Amino acid sequence: MKILKYIALPLLAIATMVGCKDDPELRVTDQGPQMNVVAVDAEAYFGSNIHFEVSMNDVRPLSTLKAQLFFDEEMVAETVIRTKTNGTYEGTVLVPFAAEIPDGTAKLALVGQNIEFGLTTIEKEVAVYRPQPDKIYFVSGDQEYEMARQSGYLYSVTAEFPQKPKGYFRTDELDVDGTIATFGWKSGAIAWDSTADIPLSNAVAGEYPITFDMFSFEATPFLKLMFAGSELGLRDGSDSQYVAAVALKQGETYTLEGLDISAWTIDPDWFTSNGDGSMVCNVIDGYYLVQFDTAAEYVSAMTCDAAGVPAMFDTATGKGALYLVGEGLGKPNLAGAPGWVPEKGLCLAPVAADRHQITAIAGLSMKADGINFKFFGQNNGWGPVELKGDMLSCTSDLILVGQGVDGYDSGNVYLQEGKTFEPGGVYTFTLTWNGGTGTFAVEKVGQVELPKEDLTINGTLLEQIDAANYAGVFELKQGDMLIPGGFGDLTAWYADTNYVSLTAQGLQFLPVDGHYKISVNTDTKMVLFKRVNADGTDATLADDGSGAIWLMGWGTGLPSLDFQFGWNPGAAYCMPEVEPGVYQLIGLAGPETGSSIGQYFRYDYLSFKYFHQNGWGGEMTAENTTLVSDLIAVKGNLELADGVQLVENNAYCLVIDASAGKDNVVVTFTEVEI
Repeated sequence: MKILKYIALPLLAIATMVGCKDDPELRVTDQGPQMNVVAVDAEAYFGSNIHFEVSMNDVRPLSTLKAQLFFDEEMVAETVIRTKTNGTYEGTVLVPFAAEIPDGTAKLALVGQNIEFGLTTIEKEVAVYRPQPDKIYFVSGDQEYEMARQSGYLYSVTAEFPQKPKGYFRTDELDVDGTIATFGWKSGAIAWDSTADIPLSNAVAGEYPITFDMFSFEATPFLKLMFAGSELGLRDGSDSQYVAAVALKQGETYTLEGLDISAWTIDPDWFTSNGDGSMVCNVIDGYYLVQFDTAAEYVSAMTCDAAGVPAMFDTATGKGALYLVGEGLGKPNLAGAPGWVPEKGLCLAPVAADRHQITAIAGLSMKADGINFKFFGQNNGWGPVELKGDMLSCTSDLILVGQGVDGYDSGNVYLQEGKTFEPGGVYTFTLTWNGGTGTFAVEKVGQVELPKEDLTINGTLLEQIDAANYAGVFELKQGDMLIPGGFGDLTAWYADTNYVSLTAQGLQFLPVDGHYKISVNTDTKMVLFKRVNADGTDATLADDGSGAIWLMGWGTGLPSLDFQFGWNPGAAYCMPEVEPGVYQLIGLAGPETGSSIGQYFRYDYLSFKYFHQNGWGGEMTAENTTLVSDLIAVKGNLELADGVQLVENNAYCLVIDASAGKDNVVVTFTEVEI
């Protein structure tokens, strides 16, 4: 401390030369406060408090009292108390609870300091123990399971649990302060002082034990899955997808160790199932990120490097990975369609050096009546590789590759006009690469029977379109009550909130009287509506402004902005006619991706327009439309006005008023309260 004093003096002299003459002098001392330890706990549990009481006196004003806890020579905890006046001070310091640390003696340093940096330190020994209560608890949601001590620090409970019993462990009170130790998930492991759910997982749901060792912090059950010599781990952000980057050889047989997957769906592009859980590799030799999804009971893979980084496509050689992005095809079912989100792209299987393929079942993993997707050479953005019409040709009388004309985007794959896939048909799409360009083809390779559910609306059975889609045409009146049958819990479903409102009795219909097609998807649990003619064909906008108005474009979609409408003729959104000739869409503003249900408008970007039919033809123009809004402007499409952004999670209402006729339309867009 004297060294500090001597060094400080010349520094102060320098400061005085360049500063004000009246600046106060820094005073330091090597004399600390007089201290007396009145009381300190002689022992404490890990995870509990050590209590201390210290009296402090000094001729100089006091500053702080610090209680510093050391394991060996490492400080593991500290409490700081501000001390302004002479007197007695009480406090606690928490003993950390770490794995694999045995009982022992900790050092508690009580350090008093005055305002002139004078220090006094008194050290005390405290015996610290790992608690061994008779019971602890597994907390899962609102339920607690009592766990009995088996031996040592091991605790166990056997009960009926789901396959993934999320939860954390806790003790009873460990000290007079009521301190409870909790053990939850943190940084990929079980840690003290956390209540985050631990991703426990068992092979199956049912009765089985859950254990926790309060010494090692090890818990069971955790699935240990091995494949191709590597242990699988949970994908970041998932509690069901186990992945590993492994080297595979074409034609070799592989088996997952640690879980019976004989009844699972194994993606036939990547592996051929032997029916007993083993599988034969279909892709060329290389590194692949294999994925085993315990929730979907589904096995798939994607091309990667040895570190698991997704591969990119080399247009010169045809090697690497191609990713399908778009609509109408998903894995393992249509709910897994990537949409126009590159990061969700489906990796094609490289079954030969120049050939990539993807297989889908019409009505199960592919829409039987419409597809719209294209191929990219990376799954982390739109570029640099995008296969457009000048790089991709098609040899098929069933599908086509768009060339940027006639409403078909360049490089996008569509069904040819008037063509459909046969429901239950198994189709393999193949992309063969040669000299910088690709040839795309499709072949029907099988037929399966689609699963079926009996779904009704007001007692009328809906027609099955494919494995997940059902539809029916109904003549409805404004205010009618729709009673779904076979749907289970209606609150688990999304029904277009601009067409119906959920009541205790059912779904109350909001638009004007007319014929409507109700479409139901059991995978996504969505109920959608559109205006149709009596024969089920899509309605159009009549000269007097009645009928139907259709939206296409970007920046708007439902049930969230992860499902933007896009420019998809034949799949436009039909706005509900809430009064004769008046059409309305109400929704919240939200982000482009990762949006929530009910966020229908992008807060930062809009570019859409209305059409007189479900596709190209009559549409919004500057001549037939008057815009009344400070938020949006007509720039060919309806877009945000210059300098305008919507407020995220605020509600907005788009009204297209055609009551004066389809050539005298007034469009308003306002913020509303809902």
